[in-house]
Amino acid sequence: MLIPRKKNLALLGLGFSIGTPLGGITAEVIVVDSFHQLKTKGKDQIKGKIVVFNEKFVSYGETVQYRGKGASEAAKFGALAVMIRSIAPYSLNTPHTGMQSYEMNVTQIPTCAITIEDAELMARLQAMGNLKRFEIEYHYIYLGNLMKF
Repeated sequence: MLIPRKKNLALLGLGFSIGTPLGGITAEVIVVDSFHQLKTKGKDQIKGKIVVFNEKFVSYGETVQYRGKGASEAAKFGALAVMIRSIAPYSLNTPHTGMQSYEMNVTQIPTCAITIEDAELMARLQAMGNLKRFEIEYHYIYLGNLMKF
């Protein structure tokens, strides 16, 4: 996180995600808690931003949909990348990863898992009005079986 304060975020790239372009992505962030909220915000608020899905854990079967199709859903509105709150009921500042997939004929954007704590922090910062000055520098480069952040 660059603004409103510098903070390293613990993240893990999701299986089958593309990497970021060379140099990473630096963009404003918008936090949503559901696909419905993503659609409500629409292209005007999503385009050119990194979308953070801060979905509440209900059950693995229900909540995992955000990891599975979050990147494609956000890309439909012009998002540059996606960060998914770990699909788990608890966290000790450890992201929980897994795989995701892309819809055909939808732009592929990088996607990763972040900790519950970081997703909640970003939601609080957004609620306090820091959205316009909230930026993340996102580096995710796929190197065979080795990932560098």
